[in-house]
Amino acid sequence: MRRKPTVKEGELHIYYGKIDGSTDIIYHNGPKTSQGDLRLLHSVMGCESQHLNLDAPLDSKRLDWVKYEPSLFDELEKRGYDLSTVRFYIRKKK
Repeated sequence: MRRKPTVKEGELHIYYGKIDGSTDIIYHNGPKTSQGDLRLLHSVMGCESQHLNLDAPLDSKRLDWVKYEPSLFDELEKRGYDLSTVRFYIRKKK
């Protein structure tokens, strides 16, 4: 039987775990929270960020105009932190 994560009402959780046989960072939202809030956490912590590359020559290809910075999780892993210990949760104000 598969275990269902327990996320309380108004909470967002991020943790390292196993889902569908794959181990990764998992994001869960509880009742009365928006999927958009969970996506915000994922985009800030788990996705590369894009910035305008001001060093690119004006006659360069459009793809060169954007540079990518590593995600917060990638940067922490590069600095020697163990991502298998990631645990984060936040609760809405009452």
